[in-house]
Amino acid sequence: EDMALDLLPPQKEETLKGEIQNRPDVELAKQKVLMAELEKKINLGEHYPSLSLQGSWGYQAKEQEDLLESRSSNHTVSLNLRIPLFSGLTSLAKRRADEAKILAAKMNLRHLQDQSTMEIKNTEQKFNQAQLVLFANKKWSQEAQKAINKGLRSYKLGVISSFQVVQLQKGYEGAAMSYWQSLQSYYKEKMAWVVARGIPLKQFF
Repeated sequence: EDMALDLLPPQKEETLKGEIQNRPDVELAKQKVLMAELEKKINLGEHYPSLSLQGSWGYQAKEQEDLLESRSSNHTVSLNLRIPLFSGLTSLAKRRADEAKILAAKMNLRHLQDQSTMEIKNTEQKFNQAQLVLFANKKWSQEAQKAINKGLRSYKLGVISSFQVVQLQKGYEGAAMSYWQSLQSYYKEKMAWVVARGIPLKQFF
């Protein structure tokens, strides 16, 4: 039975960028950028004026029996303005630290995206190579199987010796071993290619 090759064609950069977004590590790096930006906004908000509305309601009386009287009710509403004091170098240092954290997160994201692109390209190349080796070893195994079958028939007819049959048997065993090793390598490289693209294994196999 012949084995058909299904080599992967080189992918366009746009396709690679889309596949990279599926990777959990890239998604985590993106979230870290968002968290760093949010942390900067929170820290920066501490230095802005703020308004707060506060209110209270209850009863107040000198005597306990007068607490529930309507004239004893008491309520207050207040609007508070909070103006933080200028913290000088402290706020400036915090702002610079937040900006540096955002920059580091973005650089890490870009580095991870570039690294992911290279991983996809490398795993594609190895997957294609594994297919070629598997294809060649499959053919070799098939030919070795035919040779040993033909050799056994010839031996029964007295055409070849038992030594030649042993040699054919060793050749077949070597070809079969190479085939199974290349099959294992094929699935290993296929899985590495799937993982590099961020595809859940259960959706692919």
